[in-house]
Amino acid sequence: MKKSVVIILFLSTAVTSLVTAQKTALEYLKTVPGNPDSVCVCLKEVRQNYETAVSELYDIVKEDIQSRTRAVEDYMDQNQDRMKASMMKEMSEKTGMSQQELETLSKKKNLSKEDKQALMDKALGQHNLSMGEVQNIKNMDANARKAWAEAYATEQMAMAQGNSKNPQVKVNNDKAMGQVALMQEQQTVRNQLSTFETETANRYKTLIQTSGKEKMAADLQKLENELRTIGSIYECNECPPPPAEDVKHWNAVMKKIHDTKIQYCRLNTPKMIAYLNWYRENLVKNIPLYDKSEELQYKLTSATTNTQLTPPDKGIFSLQAVQGFIGAKQKLFEFKDYEIENFTYDFIK
Repeated sequence: MKKSVVIILFLSTAVTSLVTAQKTALEYLKTVPGNPDSVCVCLKEVRQNYETAVSELYDIVKEDIQSRTRAVEDYMDQNQDRMKASMMKEMSEKTGMSQQELETLSKKKNLSKEDKQALMDKALGQHNLSMGEVQNIKNMDANARKAWAEAYATEQMAMAQGNSKNPQVKVNNDKAMGQVALMQEQQTVRNQLSTFETETANRYKTLIQTSGKEKMAADLQKLENELRTIGSIYECNECPPPPAEDVKHWNAVMKKIHDTKIQYCRLNTPKMIAYLNWYRENLVKNIPLYDKSEELQYKLTSATTNTQLTPPDKGIFSLQAVQGFIGAKQKLFEFKDYEIENFTYDFIK
């Protein structure tokens, strides 16, 4: 009996783990379908199976992203009051106004001139300034303003040094420096990701622009026009069998149309595959940066709201990046606008 209970508990735990476990971006990436062989001459069924598999995976990742996003939004909503209280406390310390005063002001739809003046005076007072000084600064010329700024900066530095042993001053300075460091790191990561995303877009754009699509379309148009000249076949529905020479001419032109389409596909599909391989390889390298960017965003939100936040679901940024790659994989057949099986019906026997 005891053994049975243990087994049931084990199975229950295993099932729960399977249900609650979330796939990482890399794990999803490993499930992306591989390219079918001979893209340009594969059968319709092969193409449909590939595109269905890619589309289904795209939808699964999309749903996962939406689910995690909803969980994070719910978490942030649940912590709104806590963040508001922390921010109110910090604002009180910076402006010199009591939390009750700030609460009263926050509930007012339109602040009166007196309210704005009181808020401004208290906030400026924290920095040893007055509205009179601010007005004087506005009336200064450029040189006078520069001289005042230098003098004020010197004064503030001296005060900071004088208060350096004050525990609260040190906490505030350390916090400010920490936020600046987080913002700088976040910007660095964003720049790196922006470089990757821009290069990805530019590579695809170049692939399309250099595919020779316009030339192929022009060549096909000439061949279509040539087919129209074979009146015994092109303009006839219920006519006697066309002359053998017309049939031979028709089939020769039709073969050229098929060859042109296949040649266009074979010219560009290897480039598309190379692009997708490059995309995947560099996405793998950048997934840690997407996760880092998301982590920094939460850290910065925690720092600016003075509230420790630990959202339940992460990995959203990297999943969005993988979703973008899966979307690109849906374009594998970009240069194949025909079904090889249908070519047989184009010929006349």
